[in-house]
Amino acid sequence: MAGMPPATVEVCDAAVQRLVRDQRPDLGDRPLTRVANGWDNANFRLGDDLAVRLPRRTEAVPLILHERRYLPDIARRSPVAVPDPVHAGRPTILGS
Repeated sequence: MAGMPPATVEVCDAAVQRLVRDQRPDLGDRPLTRVANGWDNANFRLGDDLAVRLPRRTEAVPLILHERRYLPDIARRSPVAVPDPVHAGRPTILGS
């Protein structure tokens, strides 16, 4: 994407797979496929029915926290489908 800011955190596929296995072992064997790097987030498919989104820029973290706070209320009032988060991960330092 032209003009997209550089990532402050490189989100590699292997690290995402480890995060899923560590924090949601019940989902750890699902196939993981990178979909896109957006302006703020790296986006992955986890199996056929889930998505994983991780910040690739420090500035995105407060935006994700804001979404987690307000999306449930928006979903209740919206006439269109709003994604329903099934897990909110926690920051982790991964070894190599």
